[in-house]
Amino acid sequence: MILGCIASLPQLAPSIQLYLQSVRSGLHQAIETIPWSYLPTLVAPDILGNPVTRNDWFGHYAEWASYIGVFPLMFAFAPVALDLRNKYVRFYGVLGLLAILTAYQTPIGALLVAAKIPVLSTSALSRTIILFSFAASVLAGIGFEGVQLAWDKKQKRRIVALVLVFGAFFALLWLSISSGNILFLRAPSAEKLLVARRNLLLPSGLFILSSLYMLSGFVVGRRWRNLLTIAAVGVVVLDMLRFSGKWMPFDPPNYVYPEIPVMSYLSKQSGNWRVFGNLGNEALGTFGVYGVEGYDPLFITRYGKFVTASSNGVIGTPARSTVLFDKQGAYTKRLMDIMGVRYFFHSKGDGRNIWAFPFWKYPDSSGSPVYSDDHYEIYENIHALPRAYIAESYIVAVSDDDLIGRLLDPSMDLRNTVILEEDPNLTKHAGASTHASAEENQASIERYSPNEVTIITNAKQEAILFLSDAYYPGWNAYVNGQRTKIYRADYAFRAVVVPEGRSTVRFVYENWFL
Repeated sequence: MILGCIASLPQLAPSIQLYLQSVRSGLHQAIETIPWSYLPTLVAPDILGNPVTRNDWFGHYAEWASYIGVFPLMFAFAPVALDLRNKYVRFYGVLGLLAILTAYQTPIGALLVAAKIPVLSTSALSRTIILFSFAASVLAGIGFEGVQLAWDKKQKRRIVALVLVFGAFFALLWLSISSGNILFLRAPSAEKLLVARRNLLLPSGLFILSSLYMLSGFVVGRRWRNLLTIAAVGVVVLDMLRFSGKWMPFDPPNYVYPEIPVMSYLSKQSGNWRVFGNLGNEALGTFGVYGVEGYDPLFITRYGKFVTASSNGVIGTPARSTVLFDKQGAYTKRLMDIMGVRYFFHSKGDGRNIWAFPFWKYPDSSGSPVYSDDHYEIYENIHALPRAYIAESYIVAVSDDDLIGRLLDPSMDLRNTVILEEDPNLTKHAGASTHASAEENQASIERYSPNEVTIITNAKQEAILFLSDAYYPGWNAYVNGQRTKIYRADYAFRAVVVPEGRSTVRFVYENWFL
């Protein structure tokens, strides 16, 4: 275990650091525990419907699925019946039991939340069901061998008892459906009962085959045992391919990443600029385009608070798993400018509905579309601040509220003034810039990668270089090869002091664990 932890440190260490910086690290709540009425899906995964066939009606299929196959599940219980003295059986048996008790609705979930155990108390408890699937799969392998040993030792009674227990569970399911409910789920419609009845047929058939296989070894010779074992493995393979292929099919890459003209345009045109519209980073990132929002279980709390200010200029509580700007927010456009959002993505089907960003309210910055096809339009935001620029003036805010207030003040010239949280003590700073032109104070991004950003600057005097990338521990900055301090600027971003003249500035992510 120690060696495993050491080997996984390159992944564990940054994950722990991100977790501590995220919104979730402070949200302790018991959410998404699995109700016991979902238990039948252990043997019949589609008894309550399937999202693919659009007839699922209860539960969260993607999160709660724990099906490993009827054959393997029966074999997983075989070691418990045959050899509890085996240390592996005890270990994986306890792991599987704890996973069930944690994922399903039991007092254990409330205890975990009360204890504020990281990750377990801040995530969906139902996801621990994967540990049951893993433990049961290991036990199934042990049980598969154990059943064959039981044949040789004539341990028929325990195998029969195991078959009878599973048979009783299947009988209970059929009786509950016949009586008009599905194991604790009262009064489902006739259509839902029909789905349950139909989707219980195959698992019942697999149970019969598995039972016959387990019992046949006591009455047939070794040659037949071998043939039946090969057949049993084949049945399991086909069953799991059917189950997984229905939910997560294998498709050609061009179906997953199709050629979309509007995304091709953004990929070629946007460069380091950011894009905003009704699609998140989970879509934009696939095409190498930078966005500002989307679904993400772990995102920086500070950035999440920055996003909340888009509505009314007040710092709020970020959402648990999503980063979404208020499309109709009073300050959304200004925040877009600060972050270097150069392009607005608009679906023509959205029209001017409330869920679309109202770019038409800013004709002076958006104008006519720079791209248009049958479905989408792209508008260029000419007022977007550069992703990296030099400001000669800075202000030190006294609090977060003061900082946000100044940041959103329309009279504040953010192109020439950066708002910091501590004083960098610039040599020539006098509270105002010399109003040098953009040509005199230059900053150009020469290299932009996930772990390194290189910027060439040419400053008229000692000044502040602002980069609209998130402020985050682990990043170091070097000016002309000398390490320098990174200041948090404009609430959530980065800034460094650069000297007069030409300089090379490198932001490098080089945490101790890399």
